[in-house]
Amino acid sequence: MDTKPIIDFLSGITNLSSGFIQEAVKDLKLEFYKHHQVIQAQGQSENRLWYLSSGFARGYFYDDEGQEHTVRFWNEGEVIFSYAGFWNMPAMEYIEILENSELNPIDYEYLKRLMDKYPDTKAVIRFAVQKHLQKEYERHLLCSLPPERRYQKLRKESPHIFKKAPLRMIASYLHMSRVSLSRIINRKPR
Repeated sequence: MDTKPIIDFLSGITNLSSGFIQEAVKDLKLEFYKHHQVIQAQGQSENRLWYLSSGFARGYFYDDEGQEHTVRFWNEGEVIFSYAGFWNMPAMEYIEILENSELNPIDYEYLKRLMDKYPDTKAVIRFAVQKHLQKEYERHLLCSLPPERRYQKLRKESPHIFKKAPLRMIASYLHMSRVSLSRIINRKPR
């Protein structure tokens, strides 16, 4: 397995010790998932994070009325990280693969053991937490905008989502109906 992409990703976070790199790569695996495969279910125990080597994924949950709400998209080169998993809590959302994908899983317990051994692990975890918080904050800001501005901002900043996700998922992510999103799209040139 080619470990260079994940090592390059980690090296971009901080200067990593050779001991950390050797230890992290030693047990690194590559898992393959198919389109529409759910890799994490709401309520299950989460025990790992994933580096998305290739592909596309989303996070979603169902509300009390059974309505589906998309809360996150992940693209190639991003880390699928969960607070709940890191703190040994049940998953708060589903994670679904939206196109055939390759993921490198890293067990949370393994990360915690590495943290005791290598200080650079803390920087990697801090990076994952910061990216997670940043994405949440950006989504909250996005949802505070009027509907048309939400669409325009997402289209400008993440055009790949419109190529990879169905309209109903994008509409859910933008807190609007599919019909409303279709109207906005049809009013504006792409």
